[in-house]
Amino acid sequence: QFVLEEYDKAAEVLPLQITDLSWYGRVTKGVVLAAKARFLLYMASPLFNGCSLYQGMQNKDGELLFPQSPDLEKWQKAADAAKAVIDLGIYDLVRNTAETDPFKRAIRSYMGVTLEKWNKEVIWGQWQTDGMFIVVRCNPPKFCKTGYGGYCPSIRLVDTYPMAASGRFPVTGYNADGSPVIDPKSGYVEDGFKDSYKHPLDTFLLVKAHNSCVGRDARFYASVFPNGFYWINQYKGIKQVTFFTGGSSSYLESGDCVKVGYLWRRPLDPALNTESGSWGTVFWPYFRLAEIYLDYAEACNEKPERNETEALKYINLVRERSGLNALETAYPEVKGNKDLLRMLIQKERMVELAF
Repeated sequence: QFVLEEYDKAAEVLPLQITDLSWYGRVTKGVVLAAKARFLLYMASPLFNGCSLYQGMQNKDGELLFPQSPDLEKWQKAADAAKAVIDLGIYDLVRNTAETDPFKRAIRSYMGVTLEKWNKEVIWGQWQTDGMFIVVRCNPPKFCKTGYGGYCPSIRLVDTYPMAASGRFPVTGYNADGSPVIDPKSGYVEDGFKDSYKHPLDTFLLVKAHNSCVGRDARFYASVFPNGFYWINQYKGIKQVTFFTGGSSSYLESGDCVKVGYLWRRPLDPALNTESGSWGTVFWPYFRLAEIYLDYAEACNEKPERNETEALKYINLVRERSGLNALETAYPEVKGNKDLLRMLIQKERMVELAF
């Protein structure tokens, strides 16, 4: 309660926007309201809201540290807090307007979140002037002059990116042996290769792409760099990156290697020539509007007076930016199904907020 009161006091007196250059980076009303929205979402979450793990835990004075039973009204407070940020009306999702191809536009729009500094989606962010500390870990070892690898997505996350055509998440779970349980309605193909495949954004040579990397959501191509694709820029020539033993980015004696078959692409600017030491900057959004939309959708789905219409509206705004169809179109069975919508919101958060 004390923290919430402090948020409210600060929000009353802080400006909507910083206009004085010397004050850039300082906290605004939107920053405080975004922090409050995330705070209340955690507060409503089953992890803290009556979680059995914390039953009976006390401090030295014998006071209980966590709520002993769930209070579903906390979801209403979380929904109100997220909507307060939205209703400020000063933030908007990044949307590329220069690209004419719809799918390329979706990829570039999502890339703009981290590559367009101080864009309208960012509520609070950090501009790191030396990008090397992140970029070098996303550059393939041995392949790049300075590439350490190490920043790799898990296979579970890679498996979560939706299919572009159906809008459905391809993998619903895993068998005991680790093999994926595939949604047959998604259009996902687990095995085999597609000859003469062209990355939807990069205009390099055609590749023999594994079918799991074909036909995915725009955010997949903005975020993930798979084995066998051509590197994102041509400063070292048009070269193919392969992570297996004997490949162009195979195991090094130093231990730098990519074990999962994927690197993170998302923080990388294809225009930078890192071979000559041009590392650029890294723009890191701590709060952005897409997160608030997903917070609001989650809270609307969970609150006592459930509002499925609002939940679907705001998750669909995030999906639409990535070129996906509406969630209820991809999953007609989601209507009236609170548990399914919860699971789909969690998957949407995984890919939208990845890295």
